Amino acid sequence: MARGKSDRNRQQKLERQKRKRKERLRELSSAGNAVSAKTDERLGVAYRLIDDRDFEDAEELLRALERRRPRNPAIAEALVYLYQRMNDHESCCVAARKLMHLTPDDPDALTMYAQESLYCNRVSLALVYYRQVMERWPDHPNSAKASEAQTICLPEARKRLQDARDSGFTDLDVDNGGLELFAQHESSLERLHNGDFEGAIRICDDLLATEPRFISARNNLVTCLFQTGQTARALDVVRETRRLIPENRYAEALAGKIMYLCGDPESANEIADHIVAHPPDEQDPLLAALELLSYMGRDQDVLNLCESIDDRMDLEVRAMAWHYEAVARCRLGEIILAKSLWKKCLRELPKHPTARENLEDLNSNGGNAPWAESLGKWIPKSVLDRVLNPKSLQGNGGKGLLQHFPAIAMLIPALLDRGDPFGRELAVRIAGMDASPKSVEALREFAFSNRGADSLRSMALVRLKELGALKEDSVRYFSRGEWRDISMWSPEITDEVDENIPEWESELALEATNAGNDGDRATAERLWKEILKRNPDSVTARFNIAVTALRLGGKSDQEWARKEIEDIHRDHPDYAFGIIAAAQLTAKKDCDRAREMLKPIMQKKRLHVSEATALFAAFAQISLQTKDIAEAERMHEMLVGITSPDHPTTAAIADLIAQARTRSDMLDTLRKILPRRNS
Repeated sequence: MARGKSDRNRQQKLERQKRKRKERLRELSSAGNAVSAKTDERLGVAYRLIDDRDFEDAEELLRALERRRPRNPAIAEALVYLYQRMNDHESCCVAARKLMHLTPDDPDALTMYAQESLYCNRVSLALVYYRQVMERWPDHPNSAKASEAQTICLPEARKRLQDARDSGFTDLDVDNGGLELFAQHESSLERLHNGDFEGAIRICDDLLATEPRFISARNNLVTCLFQTGQTARALDVVRETRRLIPENRYAEALAGKIMYLCGDPESANEIADHIVAHPPDEQDPLLAALELLSYMGRDQDVLNLCESIDDRMDLEVRAMAWHYEAVARCRLGEIILAKSLWKKCLRELPKHPTARENLEDLNSNGGNAPWAESLGKWIPKSVLDRVLNPKSLQGNGGKGLLQHFPAIAMLIPALLDRGDPFGRELAVRIAGMDASPKSVEALREFAFSNRGADSLRSMALVRLKELGALKEDSVRYFSRGEWRDISMWSPEITDEVDENIPEWESELALEATNAGNDGDRATAERLWKEILKRNPDSVTARFNIAVTALRLGGKSDQEWARKEIEDIHRDHPDYAFGIIAAAQLTAKKDCDRAREMLKPIMQKKRLHVSEATALFAAFAQISLQTKDIAEAERMHEMLVGITSPDHPTTAAIADLIAQARTRSDMLDTLRKILPRRNS
């Protein structure tokens, strides 16, 4: 009974919301913002999705509508409703601001923007718009709401103005222009937070024209200039700020960060040395200093600075510091303590993405942790957008990027050492394209380190071999948590057709291979036997008849096939596929002997792609037989490089690795939960 009543109440509420939305739509239409029938229908779908809490699909639909009708207020209002239901106040604020600009004479739109600004703790900005509602529509019901909100906002706005005076802000107070100026500052913060860096720059420039010593606006301007790729101007502003206000410790740390990321590590180190010698004692400068030292990899200095943090500081500040301390501890090998610090950080800041990702990576043995900041903090967004364009990473695109954005070259060693997973991968790819001595040395140092995922260091090794930068036949390599010796043999892979094979034979062989891949044993064997009948010396046909029987036949067929493969290997000891197949059969009993059998192929400087595919697949299977999953994964990466992820052989090896990984993880879990026997 209770459930039925609850369902009726919910349905009644939805009906009331639906009627209210229709009335609102009529209001917008009467103001000259008519909505087409098709748009109205799709908006209805979006609202139903929102009411059903299917927020992801609703957002996708509304964003698609917005791209086609960017100035339609009904769509903006639907986005406001969506983000209100999601409790995503930042996104809601952006949508409400757009709605307000589209309908400037609508008191509901202005009230909505003021409300969302207040939710986002931009009190002065909210107060400015609440006052506008009261002045323009004194008899509107929203005016009473605005008046009530003003009593809440006013004391806090006065306090913030007073605090801002210590940062070079105006002496004007709330009632004679100070409020509007500080609201400009909060408006720039809104745009910065939501990635509208160009908009934030415009507001900061206007504000600084009136208040040139306002340090917060200067620091925000520097951040936005960097993110838009205006690095030269960012450096100019940072240096000017230090001349105007040399005592500001936050600006000092920000200057060091911008100098470091813009390719001036010497100046950055000078600033870092001064910070270490004279640690800041205020919260924001302390966090900025920890961020700078983390970028630079100065782990012990991070730990020393963390000692300056005490219980008098805000809990949020302490939680942020725990993240930086965890990164330093992890880099110095104190994994258990690092995990504990990240857990403490997440208890206070559950939405801290970098702390959560580091902890998840450690728990899953991903091999990427630790990293302090994501790639988006290292490279300007405008640059990153261009770097992430797939075309820019083809051919000589990487070199062009390095020439156009030279600071990236300087950052390659740092990204390889302490970047996030994506940053490291990007650094490996760009360094491999650049192939300059400095980039090659950075790749080499990374490949032979224990930083980053095994797969990325393996990629670096392969690229070094291709560049001729590895002369060793075997190297010491860190994999799956331990150091091991691995072979660096890397033949030339070709897909050239053997001109000695007649065209008719090549065509029949292709048909037979496709039939075998499709599981059609009868057709495959018939075609291979046709080749063997017309060319009795065809070792390939003889071998593939045996392989087809081994893969698709019964027990007796498989016994015959194994014997036939051994005979082929004896009769034709140089036949690559015979060697590989015989080694795979041997590996079932003796993996070391199987590897020895494959050595003749590894003396070859050149392999056909089909030979290389069979060889790397065999090595992967042997590695799985010995439970060396990391080596099997390395062989899979080689297969992906010469075929594709969806190639039948490559995909089959990937499935075997996934099964082995699952078994390994299950065993690890069982070892942890089962009691140990007393010896």
